[in-house]
Amino acid sequence: MKKLFFIIFILFGSITYAQSQNVSYEMMGDDVIKSTTYVDGRLNQIGYYTVIGSDLIKHGEWKLYLDGKVVVRGKFNYGNLVWIQRPGEERITSEQIRVHRLERKVKRLEQLIASQP
Repeated sequence: MKKLFFIIFILFGSITYAQSQNVSYEMMGDDVIKSTTYVDGRLNQIGYYTVIGSDLIKHGEWKLYLDGKVVVRGKFNYGNLVWIQRPGEERITSEQIRVHRLERKVKRLEQLIASQP
């Protein structure tokens, strides 16, 4: 599950460090915008937003690329992560992610309680 959080961080975070990042947006319809991100001139992510009022909300499939190949896919439903998946592996749902996060919190709390005199 550690890989899971690493994947989520990479896929849906913005990693800029010492890299140059370029994002382009393309209108695909009245309320759909395609976002394409390049890092150091190489394709990094493609995803879609829907426009609600003046906000851009992640909606639809997102893909993370490494050396031109898809390494992680994910799907959002109006800003909420539905699932993520690496090629050839099982999909991980948002519910599974939520349960894992709660299990980690419980473990930390148990350790904290156990360390109290």
